[in-house]
Amino acid sequence: MSEDRNTQVGAEPRTGGAVTAGPGAFVLETLLPRSGVPVRLGVQSWGHLSPQRENAVLICHYYTGTTRAHRATPDDAPGWWEGLIGPGRAIDTDRYYVVCMNTPSNVQALDPQVITSGPDTLDPAGIPWGERFPAWNFADLHAAQRDLLHFLGAARWHAVIGPSFGECRRSSGRPAHPTWPPASPPS
Repeated sequence: MSEDRNTQVGAEPRTGGAVTAGPGAFVLETLLPRSGVPVRLGVQSWGHLSPQRENAVLICHYYTGTTRAHRATPDDAPGWWEGLIGPGRAIDTDRYYVVCMNTPSNVQALDPQVITSGPDTLDPAGIPWGERFPAWNFADLHAAQRDLLHFLGAARWHAVIGPSFGECRRSSGRPAHPTWPPASPPS
């Protein structure tokens, strides 16, 4: 846990909506570093974190995507990267602890399964942020992803991958952060 950024994990639903958290779902509560605004970001995980904590794979979703990259249970509808994530697949959940975290201001914010902070959520005084919610950039996303990594107790990601906007996030973070792995997929 990154104490200097007041990161914590909670399981409460976001204000104004019910959340049905499935297996591996949790909430990261942290601050946007440039503005200091508190945010809650939903995280979905699959697989198991090894005792050495070296097998964490971060999936960065596409612009209008959510944490639903893979189904939470066998009875769920397929996720948006279902063909790539799972036992024996390219992102093997028998080998890797796979996590996908929502972005701030996720465009799917009205979906009760999406946990995000943005203009439609309440500020600390209980008033909707609206246009006062600060603009954020990749540096803010990378800080939240580092906070997630620190919460997991891992020193670095084994791999960071994603399609479209997710790839932009992955590639923009690699040169700047030692927590980012080399530019190669899981082996």
